[in-house]
Amino acid sequence: MSASTRQRRSAMGRRGSNGIRTSVSIAGGEEIDVTDAMNRVGANADLRQFLDRAIVLEDQRRDAAKGVKDVLDEAQGAGFDRKALTLLLKRHFEDDTQRAARKATETALELMERALGDFITSPLGEAARASMHA
Repeated sequence: MSASTRQRRSAMGRRGSNGIRTSVSIAGGEEIDVTDAMNRVGANADLRQFLDRAIVLEDQRRDAAKGVKDVLDEAQGAGFDRKALTLLLKRHFEDDTQRAARKATETALELMERALGDFITSPLGEAARASMHA
């Protein structure tokens, strides 16, 4: 096959087994597979649908978060402790693993507080407190 025949065939693009051209070269540039390009267009449409759904859900999540903030503001205005109410809300949605981890942390905190409490009331602890206030 001559070089000119190869160039003409390349310029015409490749043909699939059914005789339909499946790739083209634009202005002698890189050859583009039309089938792949069409599949990417379909994938782009799928991607757009996923993105649109995620955007709607994110908007709903933000609206819900604003609603929760408004309720907490209202409760605080009615005299309830906002931090305590937030903790109750957070604990309501804990799963068993999260609950166990929180309780382990609370137990460790209690032990540390007791250890420090004993130290603070000891003569050495009282001397340390006195030197801090001097």
